[in-house]
Amino acid sequence: MKRSIVIYISALTLAACGGGSNAPAVSTTTSTGATSNEQPPSTQTEIAPSTQPQANNETEQPTAVASDQLQIDANFDFDHQQQLAVTIETPLISGSRYFATICAQQAVAEDDELSADYSQCLWQATLVDESTTAAIVLPAHIQQLVAELWQIHQGQYQVQRQTLQFYDGAATVMF
Repeated sequence: MKRSIVIYISALTLAACGGGSNAPAVSTTTSTGATSNEQPPSTQTEIAPSTQPQANNETEQPTAVASDQLQIDANFDFDHQQQLAVTIETPLISGSRYFATICAQQAVAEDDELSADYSQCLWQATLVDESTTAAIVLPAHIQQLVAELWQIHQGQYQVQRQTLQFYDGAATVMF
């Protein structure tokens, strides 16, 4: 019993250590087959490590800077949100009600249609004027926005969607 425990622990130790040195471990054994009962002669070939000159990668090392030498803008903060002024322009038809939403664009839309992720809407409102301006805060994780215009007329609705293109803190959507 003790002998099997010692063998078991020795096998685990060898397997866990991985053993070996830095020498290449690649070797190929080839043998020639014969149909007799004799042991066939075998040859063993070892592949020597590469003798090609290695390229000397002399890259510039970054220079160390002490924290007291860093100069940081006084207005810097870690806030990655940005203010976005959105103008929505649409011709209003009397007797219809209009609702607008601005949401993150859904990553995988069905049928390759433009679609909004309603769990990440940034702005929703009823439109009463032909031109409406809204100020929204755009989080850093949202890169693409979808503007939707919902028109409700006599119990039926129509939805128009557009990708919201914003530049320099402003965007305009015309439906």
